[in-house]
Amino acid sequence: MAVTVNISTLKNKFSEYLHRVREGEEFTITDRNEPIARIVPVEQPLIRVDMKQWLKDHPPIKTTKRQTSSAELLRQIRDEE
Repeated sequence: MAVTVNISTLKNKFSEYLHRVREGEEFTITDRNEPIARIVPVEQPLIRVDMKQWLKDHPPIKTTKRQTSSAELLRQIRDEE
């Protein structure tokens, strides 16, 4: 069950509440006693990726120029049916 916290309290102690979320707690945020949002831990931790290194490890696939247009390919497929 989520703990309820007022928006002004959350603003004043945001870092503390985020630490508690990292530990697995869930919070329902209220504004004038009306629930407006929930803060919950992510199901899986986010993974940081070095994009430059990733692109070096996974170079783009080189394509060749098509000999046949897509319209022609569709005509061929339809003719086969």
